[in-house]
Amino acid sequence: FAVPVYQFEWPDITDPQGEHRDFIAYPGTCVPHDAHGDTTPSSDVADMGWTKTGDITYMDDVYKAKIPINYHVGCMGLAPESHSFVDSIPPMPTGGNLDNKRIGIGTTMYYPVEVAGALLSMGDAHAAQGDSELDGTGIETSITGKFKISVIKAVDFTPAQALLDFPLGETESEWIVHGFTETDYLETYADNPGDIYGASTIDKAMKNAFTQTRKFVMAEYGLTDAEATTIITQGVDFGMTQLVDGNWGVHGIVPKIIFSTTIPDANQNPNVSPKMAAPEADISLSSDNVHWGYFSKELEPVLTVSSGSEVVVEMATHHACDDWDKMIKGDAGMEDVFSWDQTGKLEDFRGATGGGDGVHVLTGPIYVEEAEPGDILKVEIMDLMPRPNAEGKTYGSNAAAWWGFQARVNKADGAPFLAGSFTSTPGQNDEVITIYEIMDENGQGFAVPVYQ
Repeated sequence: FAVPVYQFEWPDITDPQGEHRDFIAYPGTCVPHDAHGDTTPSSDVADMGWTKTGDITYMDDVYKAKIPINYHVGCMGLAPESHSFVDSIPPMPTGGNLDNKRIGIGTTMYYPVEVAGALLSMGDAHAAQGDSELDGTGIETSITGKFKISVIKAVDFTPAQALLDFPLGETESEWIVHGFTETDYLETYADNPGDIYGASTIDKAMKNAFTQTRKFVMAEYGLTDAEATTIITQGVDFGMTQLVDGNWGVHGIVPKIIFSTTIPDANQNPNVSPKMAAPEADISLSSDNVHWGYFSKELEPVLTVSSGSEVVVEMATHHACDDWDKMIKGDAGMEDVFSWDQTGKLEDFRGATGGGDGVHVLTGPIYVEEAEPGDILKVEIMDLMPRPNAEGKTYGSNAAAWWGFQARVNKADGAPFLAGSFTSTPGQNDEVITIYEIMDENGQGFAVPVYQ
């Protein structure tokens, strides 16, 4: 489980290059913390040249909620053919930032392949998240995942796979259909894909999720339109996947039992407990093995595999700098990825939120030798393991941020949500970070708030 450790109000920060950051700007903005509660921060962040105006406001006595752990991969997908580089935030037919909490252990994802080698990348791991990702993030943390990657050739497609133009998920008991405001925003807004941010609506996403689900069950199970519609109405659950990423998402959960006379095992959802030891990685965390905030068909692969290979991939959360000492310090791979001092920041996309660039630290890409345009890449998620810090503890961060859905709604007191210069209210900011500790109790994992 994850337990809140503390919360803090986002401070007024200046980065080592002198850029002012008075609202949350990922990826890689490092927070120069003050001593608070029982915590005395190291000088690492300040030594790199990060400064802030005034003291940070901390809430160390936060409610010790215990959030059940559900490790999942927020952003995983393939490079599209249509553009050389695309923002990693809005989801697309080849996957990307779905932010669906069901993309975890035991789930298999199916992605349409558009470029040779498929060029699979993954990152943005979450320890927990509810449907909608309401305030802008899950409990963002760093993990290591084990995946089995296989190619399905067109000659072997099922009827539904032959029509696949969205990322499809499968578990032992369910199908997971993804719909978006635009099925392919890169086609709709080909000249300026960033226009999707101002055009996202949940109404269109719901309509799209329904039509994709109808198309899928008609093809997969040979149903008529009328049969599909009534079965979907009675047996399929729709949920808001995310309302924060641009190209908002709605998913449909299709229980396989609807189409089967066999009663499945009652234990359909494995109890996922944090495991503190990860196997040796095929792609370890380093600045050479990650790219920040985009998918691209022009990236050189960091690993080449054949169809059917199993790979172990280390992933870093782009929220790690919210608390350097708890999520980075003493971890050589994390320090190599996130160090940002006056000599440079290693990656020009760092801190580019709001400028039309993505934010996620993505490990990869992985070139799959047999994958060709027209194929489907099958990625089985075999295990997901937390990444402990040097002290053996695991932490995650949640940002109640300007891009969250709550920022579009007045606060409980009726006042609007403010986010510094982003909302043209410098010096006034309602954004809050919550740091969670991921714990185990009697074999059950929880995320518990530690501080804000």
